[in-house]
Amino acid sequence: MLKRKSRSSVLIALILLLCVMMLGACIPYDQSFNDIDARIFSAHMKPCSNDETGKKAVLYDERIYYLSGELGQQGIYSMLLDGSDIRFEFPVEDIRAIQINDDGFFYSGYRNTATNSNGTYRLFRLYHRKDRTQAPYDVIVQFHDTADLTDANIWDFYFDSNDNLFVRSVEQFSISSDTTLFLLGFVNGAVVPKTDYQVLTNDDIVFQKDYPRESLFIYRTQDQYFILSNPIVSYSDEKIIGSRVSIALFDDALQRQVLPVDNLFLSRGDFSDFPIRWIVRRSQSHILIAGDNGLADYDLDAKAGEQFIRFPKRENLFAIYDSGNDLLLLTRRFRRFDLLSISIRGLFSVESIKGESLYRFNPETGQSRRLIKLGEKQAFLSVDDHFAAVAKGKQILIYDISTEKPELLRTIDLNHTIVDPSNEVDSAGGWLFLYRFNEETQRDELIEKVNIGA
Repeated sequence: MLKRKSRSSVLIALILLLCVMMLGACIPYDQSFNDIDARIFSAHMKPCSNDETGKKAVLYDERIYYLSGELGQQGIYSMLLDGSDIRFEFPVEDIRAIQINDDGFFYSGYRNTATNSNGTYRLFRLYHRKDRTQAPYDVIVQFHDTADLTDANIWDFYFDSNDNLFVRSVEQFSISSDTTLFLLGFVNGAVVPKTDYQVLTNDDIVFQKDYPRESLFIYRTQDQYFILSNPIVSYSDEKIIGSRVSIALFDDALQRQVLPVDNLFLSRGDFSDFPIRWIVRRSQSHILIAGDNGLADYDLDAKAGEQFIRFPKRENLFAIYDSGNDLLLLTRRFRRFDLLSISIRGLFSVESIKGESLYRFNPETGQSRRLIKLGEKQAFLSVDDHFAAVAKGKQILIYDISTEKPELLRTIDLNHTIVDPSNEVDSAGGWLFLYRFNEETQRDELIEKVNIGA
């Protein structure tokens, strides 16, 4: 009897061991999950007419500052608006965000590599240089109680008018390959704890015509507003706030997005029933809310929402340009997102994105119309009140969108194919900067810059 029990125990142990081994074999550990800079083509679409902040390029005091290696050393360069007087400013391997003001250079710069179960990933920190000759220092460690934030991977940042700092850090989850943006607030020299964020609404049945009904949580600290799809919980990390895959920041004093939703972190398929939402405008108790499935108005006093625009399934909103009057809406159109369709696309190397569209929306009338519809492997590079720059193959097409019907003004030929997962684009001062992620050097490198005009 004892032998039988012993054999049974051994058999159960072997079965459990086999299950663990099989489960481990199914976990998709893959270095490519960490390579977020080569996951999807990305053009930094600025939410308004503001070149003072950027991912790779900014405008300050009539000079454009941008990441480059054109004079033989990788770092930040500057030039005049006509492209002359190119000057090397300081060395840095790569940046993910940059801002320049009277206090000097602030940038999310590459520090080193870190590791998770998928391999290595790049770690960026927020640095400050008083001027081009000063050595950089890590900004976050200067605040109180930040010992556990020394390895926060900084994506981008924003200083408000009171010098309060808001930072988004990126977390790369090993198994699922998801990447999530989290928010950190620093006010009066210290981290803002989760309990200090003011809850403006916690509506559990917002937009009742939608299915499934999704909760809406709007928070505020100082003049900064943001939306979560779940309430802030304090039982985990007391400092970092996050929700699903992205979080955006709206400055109420400036009445504009300051940390917009980033294209890289939005869904890449048919997820319009579970929208990621962000604030576009606020007027008294009314908040204009964007989601990847459309636009809606929410009344804080009445605790009620009304959908203005709801895009069809497989068409998701990913960026908005606010002209002060109309809104320019940029969407991506997707192919079917089911197992069979994904398998077929993988077999024949078919893109999941069918193309992009540009709409003009009038918030006063609630009317919208499509201006431009792009096909596969085409993308918008920049939009403003009057012009839209479009990538098509190795060409940039400049459209006048201020008229009833968009007019193609000119075409600019480049040496490289623009829309590629390893590429990204930023703009400043009437110039476009095209970067490509170099697998060998593990950094974004400038491959072309082009003057597209004002």
